[in-house]
Amino acid sequence: MTRRPHASTAEILDSLRIGDHLGLARPSSRGMVGLVFLHLAACSVPLRRSRARVGQGTSLRVVVANPVRHGAQFVLAILESARLEGLEVTVVADTRLSDDLLPVGEYFPSIAMRSIAQVVSLPRLAQGWRALCSVKALPAELAHVPRAYLAYLVVAQSVRYEHAAKTAATAQSRWATVVDFDRAAYARPLVWAARTRKAPITTLVHGTPTPSTYLPVLCDGLMAWGEVQQAFFAEHAPTVGVTVVGRPQIEGLLPTTDAPSRLLLCHSMEDLSDSEVRRLEGVLRTAKSRGIECVLRPHPRDPETGTGAGWLCLRGLVDSVSTASQSLQDEIRPGDLVVSVVSTSAVDALAMGARVFVAADPDRALSCDLEFIRDRSDGPFSELSPGAPPSESASRLRVVAVTGDESRRRVGRALRALVVSAAQR
Repeated sequence: MTRRPHASTAEILDSLRIGDHLGLARPSSRGMVGLVFLHLAACSVPLRRSRARVGQGTSLRVVVANPVRHGAQFVLAILESARLEGLEVTVVADTRLSDDLLPVGEYFPSIAMRSIAQVVSLPRLAQGWRALCSVKALPAELAHVPRAYLAYLVVAQSVRYEHAAKTAATAQSRWATVVDFDRAAYARPLVWAARTRKAPITTLVHGTPTPSTYLPVLCDGLMAWGEVQQAFFAEHAPTVGVTVVGRPQIEGLLPTTDAPSRLLLCHSMEDLSDSEVRRLEGVLRTAKSRGIECVLRPHPRDPETGTGAGWLCLRGLVDSVSTASQSLQDEIRPGDLVVSVVSTSAVDALAMGARVFVAADPDRALSCDLEFIRDRSDGPFSELSPGAPPSESASRLRVVAVTGDESRRRVGRALRALVVSAAQR
């Protein structure tokens, strides 16, 4: 009988470097309450109804770290790609947090205590405490975390690793696995479990990469949006195979006009520098002097745009604030000019054919795609667009090679190759 592996403490700590759990309020009280709650849940295992079902009968799993509306639309496009190839897919997500659109076939808990309670047990808690007791040094991202909350995170994440190991050990075959973000705290235990079984696993890039969010690459391969991402990974992860598949969830191209009819300023809860505020103020005043409607689009997590220095004064310069309740795909109109600083809305808008301008300072660190757009935009009213000269159209295609049906076909072929690889191992 093969002994089930346990994740090392170093692996668990590294897995906690990226995720929403680092931005929660009142972490000390959350940690203490969470630890008590997990122990009570572990003692009541026979009394609770577990959500922890495991998908069966499919050879491909899609692990969703971002299961809310935007992530659900992304996954639906992947499922359509799989359908084109005749592949059956099991979607893995936390059903407590998932959008109703997401057809979850296998429950895997997030690190939230009510989710962990569905899979916790006394042996798993004991393994978690062993991991906590062996912590020697902390990654920089965890150094500020209060002790009680850190204890909860390590114990809870260890429980998730134990559950991932059991799921992988009881699988009838080697699943091929696709993740939307391999370094996220949510997906890491499943990535680790797939690697311990030598099962093929690939990342279908969901966000535009930076060194801190996507490096080092944990998967065997990557499905990227365009040549900019391909070049980024070729430089930083040259041994990892990259397939350019575009953006399957983005449909069509917007027609453009000679001049923008509306300016959509995208907030991403970032702190703006004084020079960025002045630059954006100038853009807004110029737009209004030309009769262009100015709309502020808040980040979905902050509809009041109260987060991030500099945004409140900009809010006073726009004509209206959108509700941020719909996707950019639904909100954007022909003739729009989309302006951002760090928001990746600029990349999506560019892929849809809209004009874009990235107003970030030259020395601000950006994701590879936003950096490419910023460095090639002459100004907010001479921006990249499909109707522009050939060099600008080529730049758009370098960021997102294809969209819609062609992208779904490319994703489908890549998924088919992944499943074939799993069958041959």
